[in-house]
Amino acid sequence: MKRWFVLAAMVFATVSVAYAQAGAGMGSGKGRALMREMVTALGGQKWLGMKNEYNEGRIAGYFQGRPDGSYSLYFDWREPLGPEREELTKKRDVVELYHGDTCTEVDYKGAHPQVKKICESYQRRRKHSIEYAVRKWMKEPGTVVMFDGQKLAEDHVADQVTLMNAADDSITILLDDDTHLPMEVRYEWRDPVYHDMDKDVVEFSNYHVVDGIETPYTRTYIHNGVMREQRYLFYAAYNVVLPPDGFSVAKTLRRIAGKQRKR
Repeated sequence: MKRWFVLAAMVFATVSVAYAQAGAGMGSGKGRALMREMVTALGGQKWLGMKNEYNEGRIAGYFQGRPDGSYSLYFDWREPLGPEREELTKKRDVVELYHGDTCTEVDYKGAHPQVKKICESYQRRRKHSIEYAVRKWMKEPGTVVMFDGQKLAEDHVADQVTLMNAADDSITILLDDDTHLPMEVRYEWRDPVYHDMDKDVVEFSNYHVVDGIETPYTRTYIHNGVMREQRYLFYAAYNVVLPPDGFSVAKTLRRIAGKQRKR
């Protein structure tokens, strides 16, 4: 009887410690403290109060990790957790619109659903972004925020923080130990066809202060250890006036059709 009591006490103590650790992860532990430092470094209330973001830049393509010589200009408007509009080419006559789970491409041929693979990749990247981590994941019940220790990334010491939600999905963020700015985001997902785990990484570098907000002018996208794309900003702004056609597919279609008639 005494032996059973001791065993039960040990089990209870183990469960209590595990529960306390989980509670600390969801509460005000090291992981959440680092996330707060990251938000402060990004611009604090200016970053949190951002209504929208506008970017102009160049996309460089890669094949098997090497530059393939392809590039495209892009002009992008987006709202945190909201819709996004990206105009491509110098003539800006190819427009990609993302709203909720709907992905639409509009060009001179008309409006049509975005390629499924591109749409799914976009949705995953958005739902594992810095914005989602802070504005959504951190506020959800059951999200655990863990400090994973320090790592070496791009010759910099980085603090690694992992957020895991109630659905067992996770985001890992590496923060520069000196500036507390995000250096990269990592996340894994299971391929629906081959059922193996794929890993995506987004790297951030070349930060500039724009309207009081730290903005990475270089973003690198890596899939399973192979570089896929780099984006270089020429110009960035926040809280801008949206274009007249905004995030509307119908208005965008009319604008592009009007351009075609004028040629």
